[in-house]
Amino acid sequence: MKRMMFSAVACLALTCAVLSAADKVEKKDAKKPETPAATQPAQPINKFCAVDRDNPVDSTVPTVTYKGKVIGFCCEDCVPEFKKNPEKYMKDLK
Repeated sequence: MKRMMFSAVACLALTCAVLSAADKVEKKDAKKPETPAATQPAQPINKFCAVDRDNPVDSTVPTVTYKGKVIGFCCEDCVPEFKKNPEKYMKDLK
């Protein structure tokens, strides 16, 4: 009889410990701050390529920030060309 009582008490204690640990994990997760919303990438100031002005800016091509302005390009080949002499291309860019 004593063994049965001891087993029941031990089982109850174990159950309480598990539930307490689960409650702490739940509370810890609830205190996590929300992740900030993703910010939209800055839009280029130009609608047509900075290098090849006859072609529109392609949103899938990486942009370049020059003197605080985001510059867009029509293709990836234009990016290094712009970087060689950005002032040449910036003077007419609107």
